[in-house]
Amino acid sequence: TATTSFANANFDDEGNIVSGYITTDTIRGASGTLKTNSRVDFEDAHPKTSVTKRFAKDGATVIDTATTSFANANFDDEGNIVSGYITTDTIRGSAGKLKSSSRVDFEDAHPKTSVTKRFAKDGTTVIDTATTSFANANFDDEGNIVSGYITTDTIRGANGKLKSSSRVDFEDAHPKTSVTKRFAKDG
Repeated sequence: TATTSFANANFDDEGNIVSGYITTDTIRGASGTLKTNSRVDFEDAHPKTSVTKRFAKDGATVIDTATTSFANANFDDEGNIVSGYITTDTIRGSAGKLKSSSRVDFEDAHPKTSVTKRFAKDGTTVIDTATTSFANANFDDEGNIVSGYITTDTIRGANGKLKSSSRVDFEDAHPKTSVTKRFAKDG
């Protein structure tokens, strides 16, 4: 069950959030323990930052914390990202070392590329880097992929050899096929 509080949000005359923040708590079904907690801060009628904490089954131990920045995103009048980029850094626990870092670039109101780096427990050693291209995807007015395909190449480390390569084809607004090739250490 997810519960969102708008108590600290400020709205315009059309009911759009213009500043302040909202919080969302998601609890697990039968146990009722906290699963996730998120806060989205708004500025100038657009999201500014989003912080989401994921909790272990005990509902108290923080597994990881993901912080998304919208500082470099450009929005249209309806609040959709039309260009620029967003970044998300995920740390271990609530104040731990870097677990992953991603950047999604937007062009013409759709994602163009997404790059995600995963880090070892030391928070600095890059395990792998996955780059997804949306160049061959076709989108509907709501931003959903309706046809075409996306590709993802994952390399070892930050500049290493190819680890895997995948392609997901879409038809009628749904994935049709997904093919992933995994490579030996020689790439």
